[in-house]
Amino acid sequence: MKHAALLALLSLPCLAEELRFEPVLGNTELEKGAMWLFVVEDSEGRLVASCERGQRLHVGVLDLSGRAPRVEWKGVAGAKEGGGDAVADHWHVFAHGRHWLSYSTPGARRSHLIALDDRLECVSSWVVADDEKAGRGGILTNDHFLVAEPDGVAVGHFFPGQGHRVFRISKDGTPRGEVDIGSGEFRHANGSSANPIAGGFALWASATLAPNQSGWVRWIEFDADWSPRTVQATIEKKGANLSMPSAVKLASGTWVVHLREIDGAAGGPPPKPGPGGAQPRDMGDIVRYLVGADGKVGTREVIADVECARPHTLLVGDRLITTWDGDGGAWIRVDRVK
Repeated sequence: MKHAALLALLSLPCLAEELRFEPVLGNTELEKGAMWLFVVEDSEGRLVASCERGQRLHVGVLDLSGRAPRVEWKGVAGAKEGGGDAVADHWHVFAHGRHWLSYSTPGARRSHLIALDDRLECVSSWVVADDEKAGRGGILTNDHFLVAEPDGVAVGHFFPGQGHRVFRISKDGTPRGEVDIGSGEFRHANGSSANPIAGGFALWASATLAPNQSGWVRWIEFDADWSPRTVQATIEKKGANLSMPSAVKLASGTWVVHLREIDGAAGGPPPKPGPGGAQPRDMGDIVRYLVGADGKVGTREVIADVECARPHTLLVGDRLITTWDGDGGAWIRVDRVK
């Protein structure tokens, strides 16, 4: 991982407001963060992190007060915690007084949702999807998203060839139905994320996760019932795969979007497996884009390069907290937005 001083900053058409990001904590590996690192803020103002290690889900309060960030991790889901299912990937939000964590299992055919109280103890758990069928490929639970709804939460699982099947769950865990989203001009892939907005949701969608395929990131708006309204913006770069977007909205209406960017994605057949049948790595740069409320794409900045993936973004006051996987560990960065 190269130092921030060596990271590139490329200027595209500027937004009306000139934003600056002042580093508070440079790119720092979080001890025992492993992978799929999230940070969320709860109702007490605590920053709570979650990650995966050894196919288990761990959580803990993040302490940024010292010279290095620290978390006292504890396991909350996995085969050791009951249910017999290992953890393959997850998502984490705070809503309705609870920490909600959804996770997929190896094989991508089953998923769970758990709720944690303010002591970070699991108080409820549910199965969300279990070998769901739809079309030729079925519903795949990996690289999913989780988002808060006014009366609960929603888990979006990949519906190949269309977009997502959204599983809506009430605050008490009662299923509230499923909605299939995508198709036509709204077609997209997994590796997407969703944000609550006034009257609905903003989906920051990937075109494809395939590292050898060029692909955009698109801002699609949905109403409160997950009916699509408009495509608001598209971020693209010739010959590159842009995917795994995570975004926060500033008070001005500008979005700060972090994504994984892989150059040299010109299309063609999937890359051949490496030695011993292992799949080639699909890591790239973590890049920050600014997108105005009017949909215009502004500045582009590389914040971490080469072997990175799975960025996640949190805004706490004027602090922008970004996390990602890279170089065999999990990384965190804090910038002050000015």
